[in-house]
Amino acid sequence: MTVLTRASTFLKAQPYKRFCDGCIKASIGESSRWATNDAVRHLAKAGRTLGFVRSHDVCNVCGEVRLVIYAL
Repeated sequence: MTVLTRASTFLKAQPYKRFCDGCIKASIGESSRWATNDAVRHLAKAGRTLGFVRSHDVCNVCGEVRLVIYAL
């Protein structure tokens, strides 16, 4: 499975829960921060068409205010 598919599946399994790139990376077991960021940017670019929103908010895992993404 690609990083994009794993990230998408992970986010859709937890709608409205916000995740920063670093927490997504750890949650899906990806070693490359770059690959995770690339996948998240792709999901964000498609935005509401694919059912994702990217904004500055509090990450539900690490509790930091960061650029996060969540599934609708």
